[in-house]
Amino acid sequence: AWAVFDLALLSGRHAFAKHWLFWQELFPMLNASNPAGTITESRMNFMILICSLGLGFAVTMKRIWLGTHFGKRTYVNYGDQLAAAMQKILLISEVASFAKEISMRGAKSARQLKNSETLESLHFDAHGVTHGDGEDSTPSGDASLGSASTRTNSNPKLLDSGKRDALTGSLSSSQKVRIIQLLENWEEPELASKKPCNPSINAVLQFRQALTFTDNDYPFSLAFGLANNRESCIMSSQKVYERLLLCDPDKPAINFRDTIALLAVDEDGDIEPYKMKDLIQLFRPDRDGDLSMIDFIRSVDSVYKQLRMLKASIANSGQIDHAFEVIFNWAFFIVAACIILSVLGFNPLALFLSLSSIILGFAFMIGGASAKYFEGILFILVRRPYDIGDRIHVSSIDSDTSMHGSPTWFVENVDLFTTTIRFGTTNEVASVANGSLASSRIINGARSPRMLAFVFLKFGIDVPYQKVQLFKKTMEEFAKQRPRDWLAFCGFRATRVEQEQGFIEYLMVLQHREPWQNIVPMLDSKAEITSFALEVSKKMGMRYHAPALPVDLTVGRRDADRDDESESLANLETMMKSPTGGMPDVSKIASLFADSMGK
Repeated sequence: AWAVFDLALLSGRHAFAKHWLFWQELFPMLNASNPAGTITESRMNFMILICSLGLGFAVTMKRIWLGTHFGKRTYVNYGDQLAAAMQKILLISEVASFAKEISMRGAKSARQLKNSETLESLHFDAHGVTHGDGEDSTPSGDASLGSASTRTNSNPKLLDSGKRDALTGSLSSSQKVRIIQLLENWEEPELASKKPCNPSINAVLQFRQALTFTDNDYPFSLAFGLANNRESCIMSSQKVYERLLLCDPDKPAINFRDTIALLAVDEDGDIEPYKMKDLIQLFRPDRDGDLSMIDFIRSVDSVYKQLRMLKASIANSGQIDHAFEVIFNWAFFIVAACIILSVLGFNPLALFLSLSSIILGFAFMIGGASAKYFEGILFILVRRPYDIGDRIHVSSIDSDTSMHGSPTWFVENVDLFTTTIRFGTTNEVASVANGSLASSRIINGARSPRMLAFVFLKFGIDVPYQKVQLFKKTMEEFAKQRPRDWLAFCGFRATRVEQEQGFIEYLMVLQHREPWQNIVPMLDSKAEITSFALEVSKKMGMRYHAPALPVDLTVGRRDADRDDESESLANLETMMKSPTGGMPDVSKIASLFADSMGK
């Protein structure tokens, strides 16, 4: 603005540029009577104003570009996470509103708003929702066809089109397990086109608006209650659960079918399959549909922690963007200064040549540190291997990792130069240069979903195979009864046979619902299923007892023989010495050897 006003009012050869009140004679100081000089009409003044105008325009464009670039990058990195968190927040807010309605109108009035007849036959298991007793059901129209195909086809089909989930239309739980058992467990690759690389400005603005919506003391709505910290969130969750419990006060836990599942019923009484699936994935009721208070609070608490960690990561990303902007500003203004000097008629190269000796010596002095510095900047800005709160493991790319997990560090703070981490086992805090981490392999627990647990078991080699199969079925049923913990029973196979030691080692593989970020629940679940496996093996008589190791007693025997031999030699020398100095008594010597042979 200053350059624009100067170009309009204080530049040029016309009379107004020299004297603003040139037409009057009342104030001689403001007309031609006062010499104005040649500054306003000089070329240097004009070029300075042009450079100022161009610099202001360039700075404006720089700020617009940086703001747009940082906004789009934040959207690309955290847009999906915020969308998933907002979806869970909306579901919890609907549950809170429904619970408040129950407390105000009563359970019967709340049920009348929803048609719950279609929910009576719902059954919940580890893989989704089924009808009836949890087994696959064939539609009545295809019953005869299915029985006929069973009679005529000796080779059963791997997939039956009639056995589909009644809600989502996807494969039923037994079909999925059959695929895993007969083929192998495989996940569809994630397509790169799903994640937009150049989002629109409207998407960025909506992202910022949604983020602002969560920045208050009531992120789960007023009906849920205060949730400005974890303690208040837990208290509000408990109150919501107590309201839901009014549907059936005589029961110790709410039934998902009679309460929360009603939110997935539309106005026509039909079930919305995707909403029902989201509700089940959020609250994870057991196979009977029961949901305890601790499980309900744990579900809400997980969403609260996810939201808080996401906001901390976005805030830290803003700090990193600000630090990058400072570096970018230095480079921008250095280039702008060189351009301005060239426009004004100065040679910037001569200035740098005069300082070349100092710059060259300084470059040799900090060359290695500068390389590490810029390597760390690229490591954080381009690679972005972790965010604040992530559980990471740093190791060399040449070393292998353990199948039982690796010791991890929590990321406390990140900037362009260093990363502050805290050891998860001892809470020791360390600071590491980003450049030193650039060439390392970094395992991120937050980005490693659905951890796999490996349990090794040893059975006696004389255990029948039918008993091993029964043991496997028992463990599968145990994992299936805990849908909040285990996602799938992936495998059970023999990995080692030792005939001499008399055992067969089996490996049991299970997939947990939690990512490696939440390793404590997985360790608890693993300890529980390991203890259960030990008890089952005891009951079924499958415990492996290591054979008794032979004890080598030859060392003690040799010592005893050596003592006896020394005693015999001493007696022999005594007998060979005659008290009269004559020949020794041969009969005593023979009796001595006879006694030794007897021993």
